[in-house]
Amino acid sequence: MWKVVTGLLCISSMILAPLLRIYHKFMCGCDSSTIGKC
Repeated sequence: MWKVVTGLLCISSMILAPLLRIYHKFMCGCDSSTIGKC
């Protein structure tokens, strides 16, 4: 369940604003379970 929420946060951070890419890198890292993006 937590990974699903984290994945949604990652997707939202990528869609909402490019400035949140730093947050995306910090929160998701290079985890393949997210979107496979670093």
